[in-house]
Amino acid sequence: MPFTINWEKKGVVRTFHGIVHAEEVLEADRIFSADPRSNTAQYQISDFTQGTPGIVDDAHIDAIAALDLGSAYSIPRLKVALVSNDPDVIELCQKYMEIMTKDNGHWSFKICKDMKDARNWVSK
Repeated sequence: MPFTINWEKKGVVRTFHGIVHAEEVLEADRIFSADPRSNTAQYQISDFTQGTPGIVDDAHIDAIAALDLGSAYSIPRLKVALVSNDPDVIELCQKYMEIMTKDNGHWSFKICKDMKDARNWVSK
């Protein structure tokens, strides 16, 4: 599994490693949304700094967003920090955020340059 999930008191940190395909992101999303702790989570940090994107197209981004839009019904407020410095990953994150902010007014999103930036943002 090219990711780890670390639950914290107020949220979750997901760290992706190696070549990351959309299927792994979907699996991490499924695990998050199926866990009862997600209902009270205040944040979700996805750290992509240790990974590189596999083959990902718009259909994959749509599938990830669709799953997360479904989760937004049971998780009404969530700060989602996406951590990366890779231009390809940032582009994919921006596409995801465009879909999510258009169809979901309850979650907040930010692309962060590092974990310090992400932790600072989710703590506000």
